[in-house]
Amino acid sequence: MNGRAVLLVGGVLAGPLFTLAWVVGEAITPRYSAMRNLVSELALGRFGWLPEAGFYVSGVLVLGLAFGLWWAFRPVRLVWAPIIIGLVGLSLIGAGHFQEDPANGFPPGTPVIPTTRTMHGELHDVFGDVIIYGLPIAALLFLRAFHTLGRRAWLVYSLVTGLATFVVSFVAKLDPRDVAEAGLQQRIGLTIDFLWLTLVAAFALRTDG
Repeated sequence: MNGRAVLLVGGVLAGPLFTLAWVVGEAITPRYSAMRNLVSELALGRFGWLPEAGFYVSGVLVLGLAFGLWWAFRPVRLVWAPIIIGLVGLSLIGAGHFQEDPANGFPPGTPVIPTTRTMHGELHDVFGDVIIYGLPIAALLFLRAFHTLGRRAWLVYSLVTGLATFVVSFVAKLDPRDVAEAGLQQRIGLTIDFLWLTLVAAFALRTDG
């Protein structure tokens, strides 16, 4: 297996490993609600090292994937999408390093909307926004590449992925005080995006050569 293939295989694994980390974490963390609480808030619980490890590992793999995708799609001169995916990888690492502030009632006793913010929490939110908005933007930037390659199904899939994630994010921000389903909305968006990223990495691995 050459170096490009290793990077692409890492990209295939990044999404599933990231998802596994927070699924297991929420299952073993007492008084944590997957419906209400955000993924990053798991780091504030007893087993916070698990989601943090997920951020770090997936971040490194996504960063490597960016280079793999740039190489695999060189014939169609795909540049900006790998750059943004690389920024998402760096932001996953950053979000793992800078911990979220307590919010949404977790840890227990925390107000829904915190009255004070820390620099760590604000930096975490910045990195989080790059992840949330970077992946759908990357999906839309793939449209030209898939059009050039004559891959209409992939073009439609990438378009739907980008638009669906923006719709989910828009709905989530309609009323920032309503956090009853904030965790669910975030998980829907993350699942859509990381599934697309996993499948694109698999597509590149299968066609690279």
